[in-house]
Amino acid sequence: MEVYLVGGAVRNKLLNLPVKDRDWVVTGATPEIMLELGYKKVGNSFPVFLHPISHEEYALARIERKIGHGYLGFETCFDSSISLEEDLIRRDLTINAIALDKNGFYIDPCNGIKDINLKLLRHISIAFCDDPSRILRVARLAAYFSHLGFSICHNTMKLMCDIVKNGELIYLSSHMIWRETEKALKTYSPQVFFKVLRECGALSVLFPEINSLFKINNYFYLGKSISLGESILDTLFISTYLTSEVDVRFAVLCHGFGILLNYKNYFFGYNRNYLLYCFIINMCKRLNLPIYIRNLILIANKYCFMINYINYLSSESINKLFDNIDVWRKPYILDKLCLICKLINFSYCGYFANDYPQGDHFKNMFFSLKRNICVKNIIKSCLNGNNIRNKLVSARINFLNNWRKIS
Repeated sequence: MEVYLVGGAVRNKLLNLPVKDRDWVVTGATPEIMLELGYKKVGNSFPVFLHPISHEEYALARIERKIGHGYLGFETCFDSSISLEEDLIRRDLTINAIALDKNGFYIDPCNGIKDINLKLLRHISIAFCDDPSRILRVARLAAYFSHLGFSICHNTMKLMCDIVKNGELIYLSSHMIWRETEKALKTYSPQVFFKVLRECGALSVLFPEINSLFKINNYFYLGKSISLGESILDTLFISTYLTSEVDVRFAVLCHGFGILLNYKNYFFGYNRNYLLYCFIINMCKRLNLPIYIRNLILIANKYCFMINYINYLSSESINKLFDNIDVWRKPYILDKLCLICKLINFSYCGYFANDYPQGDHFKNMFFSLKRNICVKNIIKSCLNGNNIRNKLVSARINFLNNWRKIS
């Protein structure tokens, strides 16, 4: 029985990057031996075990054979005769097929170390096409290593295009799609993830709403004509310098949906907000997005333009805006929304300004209201619920009118 460190841990060690999770491959063992040694089996599909002390994953060396569609359509074979090299060559990329033994020696049957030095993401074999989820993983790794100068091998990109053409992407679950997307959004260059998906044709299948943004011209961006989608990806990259929050980054990516529906004339004769709501909700349901991300996308698409013109709104409209974005219960929404508004301005013109006076003004109004209008006192002075609501709204509007005169 031999144990080897494999995968991302070895790759990141060679790149002098942080190692978050360590995965191990075990050869010359059986499930019975692992259980006798105190390892705990997890899952039913693969022979993966948790170490009794470190709780790290130890997997028996295995080989796979394609028997169906999608990333689950595999037959797995594992026994004590399967070698480490056989296990490594079934993996996706050469840089992920390197092992490290207990003596500190590297086992590299696919020349992954060479590709690390070349800064190349290269597939191991034609079996790469068997698993459509590899498109997402390669796109995510392209984003993760973009700041180091990594690129995707030309032949690997051709295989990714073939996977899309063969219709394999329809077998990817929403959980898989969002899991890889969320990881990509946390990288230094999340825009690369979507650029790679667009280059291989996967963006139109997995994110058709975002892909449609590339069909609209943005004539105001730095004085040159590019698509709205391209300017939004530039904005997504700028957002990485200002926030690490996934919901803000994804809301920035999705903020052009109102323009998209206007462009398609979907709003003619219909209720604009209702159609925009349905458009976003359908996307979020298909991707099974977390509710907090869905809500921020809805709020950003519906209300950011109002914050840009906050000085032209009446006090009644501003107070109603506070209610609509539920800022009384969730004051943290203010910073997120104002940051998105600031980034949206960049996506339209291409010029970034550190100052966003409309956002500062909006936040100052809210916190002044919260400090000076005491809800408890209004409740004590009223006899019924209707009077409380009316008096509270009236007090807030009157305060806003007076505050705006002296601000």
